[in-house]
Order: sequence, then C-alpha cells, then structure tokens
Amino acid sequence: MFCSNCGNPVQEGQAVCLSCGFSLKPSAKPKGDGWFDTPSNNGSKRGVVAIITWFFGIFGVHRFMMGDKKIGTVQLLITLSSVLLIFPLIITGIWALVDFIKIVAADEEEFSVLFAE
Repeated sequence: MFCSNCGNPVQEGQAVCLSCGFSLKPSAKPKGDGWFDTPSNNGSKRGVVAIITWFFGIFGVHRFMMGDKKIGTVQLLITLSSVLLIFPLIITGIWALVDFIKIVAADEEEFSVLFAE
C-alpha cells in the first residue's frame, strides 16, 4: 500500500503517512446495500417497489408507496374507469410499464427522489 499524496509505502491500516503527514482515508464502503435495498425518499425499498409496479402498476400502488399520492390517485381513477372502456386500461398499462423501467434503470441518487412531489 502506498500514500496517495507522496507515493511512499505505508502500513495497512495506518491513518497518516509518516513521510508527508497526509491523512490516509480508509477505502469507502459502497454507498448502498445493493440494488434491491436502495431506499426511496420515504424509505421504500427498490426491489419491493419494482415488484409491486410490475404486478399492480395499473392501479398506481407504486406511486402511493413512493409518496406521490396525487398521481397514484389519478392512475387508480383511470383504471377504475376502465370498467366501461378498455382504452383507459391500455393507458395505465403503458404508464405503469414506463414507471417500472424508470424504477429499474435509475441509479441510487435518482431512485431516492423518483416520483417525489
């Protein structure tokens, strides 16, 4: 192991380089616990939200989980109006698919604020 400032050898676990006095920081632990455990802005885990979106996305359940109650209500009302017509169901199905892709493709920072009001 070498000092990142002066390049002199240092011991494993050493806090300061003895040659130049540079503070040696330990290697940072990865920011998240993993893809499935990445939390949203209100604490919902990404894996759970992704699964709920896949199966119940047309009802807007994932929006409620992420804290976006307005759009969740809109999706729910559009889906419930599809009792008479099939077209609203197609709209909410496409909408849920786009939301699913956003959830799966977002990095940790983007996911934490995804669908935030």
